[in-house]
Amino acid sequence: MDQQGRPNEPQLVYRRDSETGRPVEGLLRWGLIPHFCEKRPDFAPIHARAETVAENEWFGAVFQKKLAALADHPLVGEVRGAGLIAGLELVAEKATRRPFPTIGKVATHAYEVGHDNGLIVRAIGDTIALCPPLIITEQEVGELVRRLEITLDRTAEWVRSEGLHDAKNDRIDL
Repeated sequence: MDQQGRPNEPQLVYRRDSETGRPVEGLLRWGLIPHFCEKRPDFAPIHARAETVAENEWFGAVFQKKLAALADHPLVGEVRGAGLIAGLELVAEKATRRPFPTIGKVATHAYEVGHDNGLIVRAIGDTIALCPPLIITEQEVGELVRRLEITLDRTAEWVRSEGLHDAKNDRIDL
């Protein structure tokens, strides 16, 4: 805290929807948070709210549920995660979860396609890792999953064009 009692580090603030009570906006601000919150009582420092953990659990459950729908994608062997941290394992053969011959090549390509689609993801081996910000909204989760599905589709097309799919059984069907 500085001499006026303002925080010296960034703080996350949000505004609640008047009908649902869920956070609908998130702002990261440096200093002047108490003054800002006095002027806008609908905003409050997130660390000052007791229900923050429950809200993040709720958004985490929404995130995991929407990602689970991608488990049917031909490239995805497994969707795993907890809260707002997730990973999608990319496989050459879905039924057996057989990995690609060169570990990391497909996930690295998906990483590049994802960045082109406006996603911030990481390639860890043949897993795409996601960790959206704590201030993500339900609408933004939907948009993230939509862009991720486009990324997976384009990556599957690339896998087919490079001959990396299971040629014998032709497992990557679009």
